[in-house]
Amino acid sequence: MLTVRVCRWSQGAARLVQPQQVLVGRVHSGYARIINVRTPAGRLLTLQGEGRLHAPLALALATDIAALGTHLPVGALVVQDIPAATGYPAALRLGCAGAPVWDGLLQAHPRLTPPVLTHIATTLATWLCRYAPTRGLTPLARLCRRRAQPFLSALERDATGLSATCTAVYTVLAPLLSVQHTFAATTLLTLVKDLVGLGEGLTPSGDDCLVGLLAVLHVTGYLPSLCSPPVRAQFCQCVREGTSQLSGEFVRCALEGHFAEPVCRLMRALCTPDTGVWQRHAAALAAVGHSSGVDAMVGIVLGCRLLVPRFKM
Repeated sequence: MLTVRVCRWSQGAARLVQPQQVLVGRVHSGYARIINVRTPAGRLLTLQGEGRLHAPLALALATDIAALGTHLPVGALVVQDIPAATGYPAALRLGCAGAPVWDGLLQAHPRLTPPVLTHIATTLATWLCRYAPTRGLTPLARLCRRRAQPFLSALERDATGLSATCTAVYTVLAPLLSVQHTFAATTLLTLVKDLVGLGEGLTPSGDDCLVGLLAVLHVTGYLPSLCSPPVRAQFCQCVREGTSQLSGEFVRCALEGHFAEPVCRLMRALCTPDTGVWQRHAAALAAVGHSSGVDAMVGIVLGCRLLVPRFKM
């Protein structure tokens, strides 16, 4: 049996694994640099190596995660390394006691006005166009550098040159970016129904875009007015039925306000521009996945653009 120390974990993960709770879960899946553990409640915890937490429910382990994965087949039992766990024939014991907790919960930022949102959208879109011009959904960010009506005209003019995924996202966004459109609960449900599961990979582009957009809704304080219990239930049902469990966990956590560390650090830096470090955090997020980080940033850009005409100061 292996015993590995948790050197750092997210607040969301720490809340799911109580100090005296023996059972953590069973291995759900494993990839090159992550191992996913399904808890008894059905949530997915992500075990990773040391460094920034790349999932909202992540635990950074003080070990070589790739080597660890060879000893953990799907279904293997994972427990906490506490006295009560001695009777469990577990494949892995995690030493969680005393592990530093990183707060990945995005709070509303009181200084976000329409001009600030416009600035965030423009500067982040410009950065994406310079450093990731052809990756993922960046072509939509390029068009987002224009203001609302010119943006729509540009989309209509340039849509034929977009990839299949970008074209599908464009089809969803075009009617929503009208200055006459009101961002309401129906808008949120339309976005999740049409974007979730859209694209390829472990976390499809549509899901990553939704994560970025939800980050904007949280920092603007706009989400509570949109997300009544029935709307939340419909949102989660769309996610559950429309994408993989791993990607769905990211979107579900984003709805709850919990984000991976690169997303959270960038969003906080964009909300406090005087620090002058947002570009470094943008580069870190852009390095996540094939295009996952880039697509989340496009979601941030689109979220700002969608809210500018109707955001109330």
